[in-house]
Amino acid sequence: MTPEEAASRHFIRLFPGFAADWEQEDLLREDDGSFTLCGLFAAISTFLRDRAATLTPEERRRFGDYVNHHFHQADEPARDALGACLIENLEGYAFTRDLFAHVAPEVLRQFRVEA
Repeated sequence: MTPEEAASRHFIRLFPGFAADWEQEDLLREDDGSFTLCGLFAAISTFLRDRAATLTPEERRRFGDYVNHHFHQADEPARDALGACLIENLEGYAFTRDLFAHVAPEVLRQFRVEA
């Protein structure tokens, strides 16, 4: 399993409703079905933006746990994708403060995000 596939499965476990959106996604996938972390992060950011008002505190916590873990465990290109394709895509909305409440301050500083 590729790191991208592992990440997609992880997000589906975190947010089961994401599975239907991700299965229908065709703009961010290659003809063979492969995808990049950036494409996955862009899709999950759209999913989260569309459902921000209904995310539970537990879902927001799990999001923060994923971001923190990925930031500390991933290599530099994967961290860059995390910042550019997920964190920055969710910045500046009314829900941002609540969603980023569980993201570690050092992660937000790295990506120059104010929560």
